Amino acid sequence: MKTFAQYKGLFYPRKIGNRLLYVSYNQPPLQYKGAKTSLPHEQINLENNLEVEALILDYDEGNIDNFFPMYLPDLLNLKFLQIPIHYLSKLTIIPENLERLVLINKKGYLSEENKKTILWPKELILSDLKYLHIANSHSQIDIDCLFGMAQKHFPNLAFLNLTLDKKGILMEEISNFSSLKALELGMVKKKQIFDAIDDQIHYLSLSNIQNIEGISNLSKLKKVVLNSVNGELDCRLFKKLLFLEELTIYNSFKIKNVEALLDMDSLKMLTAVNCKKAFGGMKHMFESKAFDLLSIEHS
Repeated sequence: MKTFAQYKGLFYPRKIGNRLLYVSYNQPPLQYKGAKTSLPHEQINLENNLEVEALILDYDEGNIDNFFPMYLPDLLNLKFLQIPIHYLSKLTIIPENLERLVLINKKGYLSEENKKTILWPKELILSDLKYLHIANSHSQIDIDCLFGMAQKHFPNLAFLNLTLDKKGILMEEISNFSSLKALELGMVKKKQIFDAIDDQIHYLSLSNIQNIEGISNLSKLKKVVLNSVNGELDCRLFKKLLFLEELTIYNSFKIKNVEALLDMDSLKMLTAVNCKKAFGGMKHMFESKAFDLLSIEHS
């Protein structure tokens, strides 16, 4: 089973280095650190860029409708693609070996009207796709569906990253993905999510969540990241996760029973940042245990 670090190595494009092409539709063009080329779209020379493995398309608010990259099918080595979410319906032809897809929703990309017309092409199947991220960045439009994307389109999808909608409707669609091993969810708040998460998940990251009482049902978890748990966080819940190796907690101020973590033989890495002195006078007890990684000095 891949560790989270190995997942990140697979799915994050910066390590591709000179095989990353960043195409700017902004005026003036923005620069992307580490990219082989950062060009305005009208200057793209495909003959010099057919070997690229990662393509990032960037648009400002005024340039989002008529610049679909018709050269996309020619990028036969493409592994990573980041595009505006409203281009989904145009992805009728795409390199079949694509492994990572990031769909960006910035302000001005979606409206309540065009959201209803955007659909993943029914016949488009990406068997190599392992990572899907729907990034709802600074948008006023709530994404409450997966635009027709389903398990059959990505039979080997392992990692899903998205922000939940206000009513939690997305959880119904997420529950239909049985191949997932890693899941990142933002803006969870008070939504009931744990019954909808497959118990085969190995890595779970949750942010802005009220409580985590149902997490103990996910018995195969190996890594958990929690950011901004707003309610009480009882560490005794983690003792039921017999395979948990890594636990990271940020910005959570109602943590109790941290001593329960000392009884977990499986736990090898523990990080807590800005957790309001949750470990108090017990830090020496944790320091005396042979963790591979221990970072609780700011909690």
